[in-house]
Amino acid sequence: MASGVEKRLMRSRQKILAAAEQVFLRSGFPGATMDEVAATAGISKQTVYAHFGSKETLFIQVVESITGGASSTLEQHVGESVQDRPAEAFLLDFAQEQLAVVLTPG
Repeated sequence: MASGVEKRLMRSRQKILAAAEQVFLRSGFPGATMDEVAATAGISKQTVYAHFGSKETLFIQVVESITGGASSTLEQHVGESVQDRPAEAFLLDFAQEQLAVVLTPG
């Protein structure tokens, strides 16, 4: 079971990721700043850096959190679908499904 400190760290991390997602989607990677992420999350810039170390690392974590469900969905569909139809058709349909998931705001 997670301690109070671990829970607080996880909440901070989730707040940062949610804020960073908003900032990156609004400003793009070049226009986003760690100051803006911190302000959006309502925490200090030091805390953002303590959790992620750099804007690049934070961006990667945001992308992984947004697309994380895509890989698990692929694993579920691969076994059942590839056997039923040509791989090209499966991959095209799956790619379109994943784009819809990734581009739909959370």
